[in-house]
Amino acid sequence: MSTLFGLSVSPWSEKTRWALDYSNTQYQYQEFTPMISNLGVRIKSKRFFNRVSVPLLIDGDNVFADSLSIAKHANTSSPKDSLFPHDKLNEIDYWNNISEQTLNAGRALVVIKMQSNREACLKSLPPFFPEPIKPLMLPVAKSGIFYLKKKYDVSEKNVQRYEQVIDDNLQKLQKALTNKPQYLLGSFTYADICMAVTLQVIKPIQNNHVMLDSATELCWKNDILAEKFSDLITWRDSIYQQFRG
Repeated sequence: MSTLFGLSVSPWSEKTRWALDYSNTQYQYQEFTPMISNLGVRIKSKRFFNRVSVPLLIDGDNVFADSLSIAKHANTSSPKDSLFPHDKLNEIDYWNNISEQTLNAGRALVVIKMQSNREACLKSLPPFFPEPIKPLMLPVAKSGIFYLKKKYDVSEKNVQRYEQVIDDNLQKLQKALTNKPQYLLGSFTYADICMAVTLQVIKPIQNNHVMLDSATELCWKNDILAEKFSDLITWRDSIYQQFRG
């Protein structure tokens, strides 16, 4: 059985797990803890010199190190309608790129917000830390946030640019759904998964697949953009209800 390493709070991991589950792929999930899990994942994946990032799927001797490649791999053996119709591959790549741009900008904003949110910092600590001692571990939590900030080259100077990327890309989604209000490409594909999950950056969905504590959810939320793109939130919720359960 294949093994998926992921972060439960990560939209990238959610995109991956949705594609795997939709394709009825059997896999074992292991939660990844930044800094702590790096060495173990390097050894298991035999990626000794590459940057370690999740989601990452190990299937026998094959290693798939991003959401798109994992979803394509799962799709090859799926008994369901393909998430990657051959005549839609270029369009799916386009929406995957839009999703990646938007999520990168959203992650940057989350990291910036978490720096000043004590409760969210403490919630980011690994679960093996006992609750009573977590307040004492705040410096450890903040070092983890600093690690992510450095890893992804996040800067407070770019907050306006991050927000503009999100706004511009969601306008593209809004425009695309004007003529095809149910699915981006006429039928349910990986493009819909990408963009439904991407809306996490303005209003996280709360269900059995994406469960955020209130402090962390606050760091993801953007009330202004959520109001501006409320029609997209409604679309997202419908896609989840139909295909994610």
